[in-house]
Amino acid sequence: MRTAAVVRLLAAATLVAAVAVVAGSARAADAPPPTPAPSPAPAPAPAPAPAAPEATPPAPPAADLDAVVATLSTEVRRRMAAEHVPAVSVALVRGGAVVWTGAFGLANVWAKTPATADTVFSTGSTFKPVVAATVLALVDEGKLSLDAKLSDLLPDVRLASRDGWPPITVRHLLSHTSGLPRGAMTVPVWDRRLPPEIEDTAALVQPGFAAGTGVSYSNLAFGLLGRIVEKASGEPFEEAVRRRVLLPLGMASTTLVPSAAAVERMALPYARTDAGVEPLRQVRFDMFPAGDVWTTAADMGRFVAALLGDGAAGGPRVLTPASAKAMRTRPFFADQSPEGFGLGIYVDEHDGRVVLAHSGSVPGFVAALRAELGPQVGAYVLANQDGAGPMLDGVARVACRLLRGEAYTPFDPASARRDPVPVAWTGYAGTYLARALGPVRIRVEDGALVMEAGGHKAWLVPDGDDRFVARGDDTQDGVPIVFLRDGAGKVAGVKGRSGTVAERLPTEAATTMDVTAPPEGVLDGAWEGSAGFGGLRLEFNLRVRREGPRLAATVTVPAQGLRDSEVAHLLHHGRLVHFEHGAGASLALIDATLEGDVLRGTLRRSGFALPVEAHRVGSEAAREAARRRAAAEAPPSTAPATPVAFVGAWEGDLDAGAVRLRLRLDVASDTTATLSIPEQGLDRGALQAVRRDGARVHFELPSPLGQAVFDGTLRGDRIDGTLVQSGATMAFALRRAGGASPGARDAK
Repeated sequence: MRTAAVVRLLAAATLVAAVAVVAGSARAADAPPPTPAPSPAPAPAPAPAPAAPEATPPAPPAADLDAVVATLSTEVRRRMAAEHVPAVSVALVRGGAVVWTGAFGLANVWAKTPATADTVFSTGSTFKPVVAATVLALVDEGKLSLDAKLSDLLPDVRLASRDGWPPITVRHLLSHTSGLPRGAMTVPVWDRRLPPEIEDTAALVQPGFAAGTGVSYSNLAFGLLGRIVEKASGEPFEEAVRRRVLLPLGMASTTLVPSAAAVERMALPYARTDAGVEPLRQVRFDMFPAGDVWTTAADMGRFVAALLGDGAAGGPRVLTPASAKAMRTRPFFADQSPEGFGLGIYVDEHDGRVVLAHSGSVPGFVAALRAELGPQVGAYVLANQDGAGPMLDGVARVACRLLRGEAYTPFDPASARRDPVPVAWTGYAGTYLARALGPVRIRVEDGALVMEAGGHKAWLVPDGDDRFVARGDDTQDGVPIVFLRDGAGKVAGVKGRSGTVAERLPTEAATTMDVTAPPEGVLDGAWEGSAGFGGLRLEFNLRVRREGPRLAATVTVPAQGLRDSEVAHLLHHGRLVHFEHGAGASLALIDATLEGDVLRGTLRRSGFALPVEAHRVGSEAAREAARRRAAAEAPPSTAPATPVAFVGAWEGDLDAGAVRLRLRLDVASDTTATLSIPEQGLDRGALQAVRRDGARVHFELPSPLGQAVFDGTLRGDRIDGTLVQSGATMAFALRRAGGASPGARDAK
């Protein structure tokens, strides 16, 4: 009997990080190709060369820098034209120094102001590693401990943590394992104070999981680290960072509060449109320790050099070798994936080298940081178009490849084409979903099998049964991709190099076929419904209309101020319905089954999964739903009722993304129970924290991927509720096995 088994849902690593490719041919830009404005790299202050990082092999012979710059400049121009990016600034790093900086395009499109190596951009979240380095410098000074408790350091921060959960430490905050939510909003750009009300912002925030048991990217955690830096150093946050990192590395153009000179050198923010770009209002994060600091590529290139130099870059040391090693060491889940968060930076170990990386994005600006230990090369790239993140990641990868002395040519999609197209390829086509990544789309395009995820695109080249190699501009050597099949032999998922599995959505036929609208009256019309349970419930209205042979729809969500917003990709296949709304991190997908005048299914957004139910307006199903809502909202009856028993056997399922897992709950008492999940090999696993409070029931299943926390409501012979694990929320429903109890019959 297994008692230590876990709910194995989706891996926490990101599939697209394994693919990491950028489309090389899009629409041409309206403007002529930008001109690079190179400038010589500033010479570092003379100092003894730093010791090489522990266990780091010597760097290979240096590639010819002129050849590297020529090839990279051509590639940057090509990608800028394809993606309509106004300006790009690049710093190349080799060994312990910045060896080249250059800029391309226009910092101000209207004024036609060329970008130069001195142009200032927003860092976005690529400043988080600098914050982490400041924290570690305070550790080196003996003023702070990585294991210090948040509750001791900031006693005024009152988190609504669950009983028995371990305390959140500095190490948890740095590695995004605190369980705190993402946090951060944009505010007017010219207000540059660290919000004094951050304690109030964090007050009564409920962590999504016990610290150290899951991964959830959190800007709020870094906002709190900013306050911790102030308390530990006795200085304003900006001064603490300036003295410990910026000054020693010579990062003179990096500023948290833009000076008049910096404003004069700023690039302006833009968004891509069908015709080119349009300017955006200048905003910033309200918790700027989470990112969004103004800098140049050269300045941040010096920080990349310090990452490669074990905490020094040819001048005063900013970190001890021990702290530099701690920063690039993953404190949690290192045995489960070759990649994940260290302290303030993403760590990817493969091909005999350690890659340190971080991306950044605020409205109108994106950034990419990359440092490769072993080859001892790195790059830092900035741009002023908020959709250019995947492109910058690709530029950084290409730059490091060239600096390693390896050849680079843009990928030719013709090498992935087959004529005729293998019939089996249509079985792979469809939409797949990976938690924390969103949809992975695979389709047959122009004779090739193509994968798109997170703004990246790859061509899949056959490499055996159900095996392919993903190739593209940024994956010259290829990344292995494996399709997974279920017991019936049908394609059920796709797995990348890191082991992350994206599960196939049940509407694969609808998402790969040109499906015409169903007969009139089947789906078109007005619908009203909700997503979620209890306090998580969100009411919405959906209006479906016919446009020729196809369907279109708008959605209204009053609680979010959303009114008549157009829905994308409304697809219908038999009884299955799929539609999408929003884009990027705001992308919401609904997959539902049509049952007469009722739509039932699941909404997925940003790693969360919630049950959805909608009814045709004016139908009997809608009237019955209204009666149920009224009964649920009515004051409780004072008449004595037979209590509904929790003890007994319950059976049902858990909506775990694209699949449903069968559950069996055996309750021996209101405080003792076991859980079985046949598909996961779990047989009567002992549950923790089992309790009942009236109609509310709670139980938890221990798991290395994060404590699985179940909360439900007992209604007659049913228990409906949600499972929260590693920041994701899924719905479950159980029915009493063998019929209703006497109390349940009385409660109906």
